[in-house]
Amino acid sequence: MPTDLTIDLTFDHSYAVTRLTELPGDGKHSPIYFPGASRTGGKDGILLKFTGANGAQWTGCFAFGDYQFCGVFALPNPNCACVVSNGAGYWVYVNEPEKSSEIRVFPIRDVRAVPDAQILLFADFTSLSAFGPGGQLWKHRVCWDDLKIQDIQGGIVRGVGYDPTNREQRITEFAVELATGRVLVSAYPNEH
Repeated sequence: MPTDLTIDLTFDHSYAVTRLTELPGDGKHSPIYFPGASRTGGKDGILLKFTGANGAQWTGCFAFGDYQFCGVFALPNPNCACVVSNGAGYWVYVNEPEKSSEIRVFPIRDVRAVPDAQILLFADFTSLSAFGPGGQLWKHRVCWDDLKIQDIQGGIVRGVGYDPTNREQRITEFAVELATGRVLVSAYPNEH
């Protein structure tokens, strides 16, 4: 079981979320297993109890991925959350959990809330993906491997990544404009 869980509720949200260490033992509250929103069983994962705006409570078991990053993040939509379970991501509709789905970014290695831009930013090994209230805004590959976000200021996300084509400097910088997704700096071909 992962020990570190980031909880970032920066965006306005209409729910409460609590991490559980074991399933409720009363036999009355079976968890919902993700992916698939199954009530009959699923894979091991992070256990979370959600309380929606309507007062309804439910427990979700979010299947583990293969990377050591876990978190719960509020979205620009106050009734939704993003859950990351060892790199596997889930969009969670708190008041209607059966509508929840998997995030098509894997593995998720970093998530950053950018309230000024109404963006939730994801990083995998090579790409950045931005999601706003209406869904995915853009996705760009900015390096060959080991992407690390270093800074988000003035509407620009900056970071570094591995570049095997540069014999003198294997770690190169990238910069992407959040509002437009325009790549300002990248050593990766065809991205600027």
